[in-house]
Amino acid sequence: MAPRSEQNPNADGGFQFIVGGSLKELKSKKNMTVVRKKAMRHYLTHEDGRKKSSGGEQPRQASVDSSGSQRSQEATVALINNDVATNQNDPSFRSRRVQSSTTRPPTLQQAQHASIPESQMSDMETMTRNFEATTLIELPRPSDDDGRPLPYDRRPYPLFVSFGQNVDPFKTMFQSSYPRVSVEQMKFLCARFFGTKAMGRHWIPTVLSAPHTFLSTLCCASAHLDAILDRPTESVETSLLRQEVIHLIGQNMVHPGREIDELNITATIQLIVSEVIGREEISLDINEAGLEQMIKLRGGLAQLKMNGYLASTCSWVLLESAILREQRPKQMFVDYCASRSATAQDKSAVIPESPICRPRNRFVTLKKSRYYQPRTLELIDEIHSMIDLFLQASTPSRRNSRNLLSHYQNITTKYPSVSQIQRPTSEDYKYEAIRIAAILQATAIIKSLPLSKALPHAAEQVLATPFSFERPAQSANSPTTPLSPMNTRSDALTEYAASLAFPPPSSYFDGSRTSISSVTNSHPSVSSSISYPSFSSTGTAHSSVASIAETHHPDELSKSNLRLLSTRSTPEVDNPFAEWTNTPKRNASTDLLERLKAVLNASNMSEAWQDMAGVLLWIGLTFGAASHNVGNKALEKWFSALSMRASSLLGFQYPEPIHATMLRMTQIVDALPEPDSPRTVGPTQAPARQAVGKKRRT
Repeated sequence: MAPRSEQNPNADGGFQFIVGGSLKELKSKKNMTVVRKKAMRHYLTHEDGRKKSSGGEQPRQASVDSSGSQRSQEATVALINNDVATNQNDPSFRSRRVQSSTTRPPTLQQAQHASIPESQMSDMETMTRNFEATTLIELPRPSDDDGRPLPYDRRPYPLFVSFGQNVDPFKTMFQSSYPRVSVEQMKFLCARFFGTKAMGRHWIPTVLSAPHTFLSTLCCASAHLDAILDRPTESVETSLLRQEVIHLIGQNMVHPGREIDELNITATIQLIVSEVIGREEISLDINEAGLEQMIKLRGGLAQLKMNGYLASTCSWVLLESAILREQRPKQMFVDYCASRSATAQDKSAVIPESPICRPRNRFVTLKKSRYYQPRTLELIDEIHSMIDLFLQASTPSRRNSRNLLSHYQNITTKYPSVSQIQRPTSEDYKYEAIRIAAILQATAIIKSLPLSKALPHAAEQVLATPFSFERPAQSANSPTTPLSPMNTRSDALTEYAASLAFPPPSSYFDGSRTSISSVTNSHPSVSSSISYPSFSSTGTAHSSVASIAETHHPDELSKSNLRLLSTRSTPEVDNPFAEWTNTPKRNASTDLLERLKAVLNASNMSEAWQDMAGVLLWIGLTFGAASHNVGNKALEKWFSALSMRASSLLGFQYPEPIHATMLRMTQIVDALPEPDSPRTVGPTQAPARQAVGKKRRT
């Protein structure tokens, strides 16, 4: 429709209608010419600023370009009036406007005055005086019906406070029934903590299909954020999400056909993941038993859909949960992982190798890693040989094995601490983290103790060496731009293939990270000039981290900067029961955990060590199991979150190696004595494997 002129406004309402039998006819040259003419005539008649409503032409003012200057003045008045409307409540606005002319350089002011004719200068001065008079009129503030200021006017918001949020203005995502929970923020964090391209392809379509599956994913992100922020108790947001997911799962349980479908099982396993991170022991026992019953009613793991990824995830998550509590997992999940743990023998294949996962005769991926260091690979090979010898040897040979003792002595004496290096790099801190984990693993084997009981013995060995942290020096393999504390892996993760010497696949993780609903590209690489934050990337994608002084402990950075993503950062809000919570007592075990945590923070976990992610998973499993009864809930949650994040990043792209890794770690925990067993043996003795039907006690 094209506007008509006012010559006959009542004929057809001021519009001209164009009719055509097809879209091509409507867009013909003739019709489009009519439309343009009518539109231009309407503009010249009603909207042209050169014509006045009073009728008659206004006399031209004596200026160099009267029409141009008049239009400029009218535009200036419009802008000024707009500024008055937006700034009329700002007491500093007038002073800023007056000071703006005085702050200009004198030469600039002279040049501007020289270029403006005197007649136009007088008009501008008159207009300025009129504007100064209008600023004295104070317009009413925007308010609601009751006269209260609108929410966004009640208090000023910090700069960039909403980065990564408000991405769903029309509420297209499933919403929580609790206003306190920010679905946008939690979805944003979940993508940074756990998102991979393989997860987006095989897992996220199911997650996005129902409210309880979607909210259970956010529950994992909220629990992970609690662990990163060292909250000994779960936050209100985590508790609300968890209770809502439980309620939604319970609602589906009363509907025939939906009580044991893939959606309910998916929501349940993600709920279990959040409880593993939060160390919710009682809830874990209940929900794991419920999940097992649901799977049995479906006819077993093989009957689950989603191309086997649901069965795989349920299996390795339940194995990991048992490992972190030093318990024996359910045989159903062990059998599934055992039947699907064969890895490709291709010499060039990229797999998550670690001391507990080496399907080939040597470490191929680790040797070609851009983080490769000869001493680091030698140490990994040493602890792998010790674990392999411990699990394969028979009971009599274990007790009198000189080879085990030789490996133990090499691990504890041959490899020096990184504290002897004057300017350690992030690669040096990776080596130090592996060294500490190897000492704990070797101590548990040689002393025949569970990992939780071997922790104080390993602490004596590690803490005997003085250690002082320094900022990691610039490394050739380190990225060069600042990192948000919530960024996990980034585009640099998927583009690192140029530094590798082997053929495709081009990246260790398959492609760029994806958010829950779409691919994200907000993962900057990390500057090696800062002490890197914790394994939380979060990323998610959030404000950059300031460099810290050399005198600061590396761990001091992570918690303070990660709070930037939390809408509430006071201790009382982080933990409403803070005043009734006892401060954990420090001992050798907690000191060792704190040291390893600081070392890992300094090792740059923004990319989960990329092609060394399997080694990081082994460290998380080892210290997650060792810390489960240490008495410091914040540290326990930190290491369980580290383990769960590493396994989640790898589990959807490398299911078979993850199955093999979990099985191997289960064998190690199973071969060691029970955590509360009174039996002790000599330094060169090793225990016999437990009976198959015996259940662990915790």
